[in-house]
Amino acid sequence: MRINVVSEKCLNIDVDALVVNVFETEGSISGVMQALDIALDGIISTLIRDREIDGKKGTTCLIHTLGLIAPKRVLVIGLGKKKDFNLDVLRGVIAEACRFLRKLRLKTIGILTIDEVSELLAFNDQDLACAVTEGSLLGLYKFDQY
Repeated sequence: MRINVVSEKCLNIDVDALVVNVFETEGSISGVMQALDIALDGIISTLIRDREIDGKKGTTCLIHTLGLIAPKRVLVIGLGKKKDFNLDVLRGVIAEACRFLRKLRLKTIGILTIDEVSELLAFNDQDLACAVTEGSLLGLYKFDQY
């Protein structure tokens, strides 16, 4: 397994799946999610309206991008309520996302952390990167000694 940290627009990252985290909200999107929604012809806002994306902790929605953006799929996974959020929640959610995507036998995964997380609880980039890396390693761990 190789882990890389890149600072690039999420629409241009050529991966099999891009993991995007969302908080439980009243249905409005902004920032990166809004850019993804526009690039995907409004599918994210439609899925929010249809309550297939609700942001509840651990809920997932896999979207095939059909060549509209560089990532082949977008996995939207819920972080739960903002007031209950901490790095352990992020670590667990990322682990769930990685387990979900491993079942699809994907080779490359991009994980996008949202700016709102660092603003919300004053996490620095190191804390977020550490939690995402640990969650990925925990989610992809497979004991195969015997």
